[in-house]
Amino acid sequence: MITRRLILAGAAALAFTTSASAVAPICDALTLYGSAANSGLCKSLGMSNHWVCELAQGSPDIHLTFNETTKLHITVRDRSPNCEGKSDLRSPNCEGKSDLRSPICEGKSDLTGAWNAEGHTLKLANGQPSVICKVNVQNYVYRLNAQPGMEGAGRRACIAAFNTAANNGRISIDAQSFFINLCKKDCAEDANKP
Repeated sequence: MITRRLILAGAAALAFTTSASAVAPICDALTLYGSAANSGLCKSLGMSNHWVCELAQGSPDIHLTFNETTKLHITVRDRSPNCEGKSDLRSPNCEGKSDLRSPICEGKSDLTGAWNAEGHTLKLANGQPSVICKVNVQNYVYRLNAQPGMEGAGRRACIAAFNTAANNGRISIDAQSFFINLCKKDCAEDANKP
């Protein structure tokens, strides 16, 4: 009896630990990208080896990034001139000091949770910073969770998100095709599909 209780307690602890650090599913992240592009929260979508949703342009640069091997995360890069230090970006306010062209501040926070028909529950992973380079990334998580979902689930919702964004002129035909191909590859068929 004691052994059975220990096994059950261990399993419960493992389940808690696993769910607290679970990676956001690829299909959920893809569908979120399409929805956020349609609403304008994603200013642009990157289609290289990392899939990027640009949340803020300029400095600081704030974006979501993930791919099949990289967890969904928010990155903040600040390249603002630091005239009192040793780096600047050729700002006229810095009187031509050195130009290192590297971020003055950079960091990332991994996200966990889900973003699907059952709910929008993205959150910062355990131990991840909520403020990076003076940017409250938790506010971006709230904004991501507030994005409207698409009807359906799985592949159907993912494809609908990118079709809607393209039909509304928010993304290019190339981006639509690129991300829909990822939806077809990484999202399961909707079990409730008519």
